[in-house]
Amino acid sequence: MPGRPSTFRYLFAGLSPLFALPSAGAAQVNLEFVPYAGVYVPMQKLVDQFIPSSAPFGCNCQFSLEQKRQATLGGRLTVWWTSHLGAEATLGYSGSGVSTVGTQVDDSSAHVVTVSARALMRISPTGGSPWLQLGGGVGHVSRGGGAYSELGTTLPSVCGTGHFAGVVSAGAGFALGRGRLALRLDAEDYLYGARLYVNGESPGCDYPQSQCRGLGDQLCNVIQGTSPVNKFQDDLVLSVGLAVTLGGR
Repeated sequence: MPGRPSTFRYLFAGLSPLFALPSAGAAQVNLEFVPYAGVYVPMQKLVDQFIPSSAPFGCNCQFSLEQKRQATLGGRLTVWWTSHLGAEATLGYSGSGVSTVGTQVDDSSAHVVTVSARALMRISPTGGSPWLQLGGGVGHVSRGGGAYSELGTTLPSVCGTGHFAGVVSAGAGFALGRGRLALRLDAEDYLYGARLYVNGESPGCDYPQSQCRGLGDQLCNVIQGTSPVNKFQDDLVLSVGLAVTLGGR
């Protein structure tokens, strides 16, 4: 979608101070890479609205749309300035399709990309393993795929599929032996408002080469029959990862 790369660039540029290394304690900095696998769990519906028969492609029924719960893969890059304070950037991908009630869309394939940058606080009564960690920061949730595209093409036909979010997290870690490996259990919660539009319905939603075409059941056609409503979203990413210490103490 146009402008998507700059969105991620601005997100991390604004949060770069979180990852700046304090010169006085540079020797104490630990850098970790954490590949992870888990599940993406959307807790709210994207659309839940009555569509009258008088609306375009109206069905005189209740229509709802939600992303499916699905596996996710990703990675985390963590900087620990001290044994208790750090920052983390994450990137995750889920092949989460869409589920509808009220109509059956021709193409329900979709995906979700989650990005976050957070400050972390590690809590460990013994100063070692195991430990708990809490975090908070900002993120971005981006949707794409066949359900949000013109039927049979890769041209986007639905706008409002990318949203900035507040992110809170909690997790636990367990050192593995005496080496530089640790098992991590993490839960991230993306909180934001979402509103979907059909191409041409709002400023900035204008793809000249794309439109809702044909009389088939496309997500684009169904959304065209609804009034865009901002809905609160609560997306969880639950994961298990292997933390690999790349340097530091």
